[in-house]
Formats: sequence, C-alpha cells, structure tokens
Amino acid sequence: MYDYVPRGWVAYVCIWCKELLALRDHVQTLEARVAELEELREAERYVDEAFRDTVELSHLRSDSPCAVEEDERPREAEQSTGAEGNLPIVGTLLPDGAGVASRTEVTSLGEETPVARKRQVLVLGDSIIRNIDSWVCDDRENLMVTCLPGAKVADLSRHLDRLMCSAGEEPVVVVHVGTNDIGKGRRDVLEAKFRLLGKRLKSRTSMVAFSEMLPVPHTGPGRQAELQCLNVWMRRWCREEGFTFIRNWGNFWNGGSLYRKDGLHLNQSGTRLLALNIKKVVEQFLN
Repeated sequence: MYDYVPRGWVAYVCIWCKELLALRDHVQTLEARVAELEELREAERYVDEAFRDTVELSHLRSDSPCAVEEDERPREAEQSTGAEGNLPIVGTLLPDGAGVASRTEVTSLGEETPVARKRQVLVLGDSIIRNIDSWVCDDRENLMVTCLPGAKVADLSRHLDRLMCSAGEEPVVVVHVGTNDIGKGRRDVLEAKFRLLGKRLKSRTSMVAFSEMLPVPHTGPGRQAELQCLNVWMRRWCREEGFTFIRNWGNFWNGGSLYRKDGLHLNQSGTRLLALNIKKVVEQFLN
C-alpha cells in the first residue's frame, strides 16, 4: 500500500503519477483535436452552403438587410460596425446608386437612352490595405476600399454580401487577407476557408484577384516560413480556380524601410508600393 524510497530520491515520481500525467497530456491533445475538427466542420458547412447564398437585386431595396439610410452611411475615413460581426469597417463607399448596372438619359427628342455604368472596383482586406485608395485606381468615383482591421478569412466571407451589395454587375474584386490567420489553426482548415471565400466571390463576379501576403520583418523564421507556404498554396489554388494572383513577397522581402515601427503595418512608401502592385492587376481587368 505504501511505497518507500531512499531518502536521496527527491525527484522520484511513482508510476501511477506518471500514467496520470501522461493521461492528462493525452486528454489535452484530444481536446485540441476536437476543437480543430469542429472548426473544419464549420468551414465545410460554409462551403456546402456557399451557393445557397445568392445576391439578388432585392438587396438594393430599403427593406434589405444590406441597405443603409443616407444619414447612416459611413464616409471616407469613418468607421462603422458590421451588422454580422464586431469588426470595424474602414474605407470609402461607392457612390449612391452604384449598384444599378445602368442608368438612362433623356435626349433632346425626349427619348430615353440607356447609359452603361463603369465597372466598379472593390479592394477588401485587413489593416494592411489601409490608405491604398490614393494610388490603387485613377477612377476614384467607382472605387471602394474596405479595410477590416484584424480581419481573418472567415470574416470576409461573413461580411461579403454586405460589402458587395452595391457593387453592380461583374465588379473587379481584389482581396488581401490571411496574415491574421497564420499560427491560429490547422492549414487544411484555413485552406477550406479560402475556398469558401473563393466560391462566394465566383458566384458574384469572374474578375477576382488575391493579393499575396507580405513578410513580417519582426517575427521568427517559423512564421515567415508558414506565410511563404500558404502563399505557395494560394498561388496554385488561384491558378486552379481561374483567379489572378498578385505577387508581393519579392518587393517587401528585406524591405524594413517599407514598414512602420511595429514591423507589421506599412508606412506610406510600403502602402504606395502595395497599391501599385494591385493597380497593375486592376488596370488589366478594366482594359
């Protein structure tokens, strides 16, 4: 019933205690695995339901959940809270009525002539894209840059209908997201979330581009390697899905002078460089 050990064996642990510790570690591992599986199941459920969520013209009516009253519209440099989450939305809005694919003009003869609207350009992403609207597109009237600070891939999927409800037909959509997902879950779960976002975008437009994630100067080699691996996967996935892939890594690698002191967000020079990379792709879509 009792286990006697020599007085010098201070660090002695009985076999039952060892087994108990091993069992505790095993339970913790299983709990983490269950949490990952639940997250993966949720991502797969979103993928299965992606095509059920269609964007209809009814979104433009006043009784639509994405309709916003004039005095409630956030203007440039203002913040609002998304109806489906707590992430602040920072950016510019499209002009009133931008969701209408065309309009009419009355000629001197009293005839109504349809006038096609210009194609809308949407740039959606996390805080890295803040302030790029000054360089990303010359046609500021038909540009919307929406910055969701701290956003992950799933956040963009969740807010997508609201963000695109006034985008008109076949808009150009550029997405920059993923940095905030690194190191916070399994790769296959993150890939499933990207696939969901891609399917939802493809159901709205054929003009989609994904912007490559940037290196993070003040971080360890493990995180940099994870960013690079995901970029490699994203480039291959974009090719398979017919999306455009915007290369950024080479421009920002060893480019500490392009970042703010926090080593994550871009300064004015870095913001301009990223915006010009995106602008090249936007112009290809528009021309």
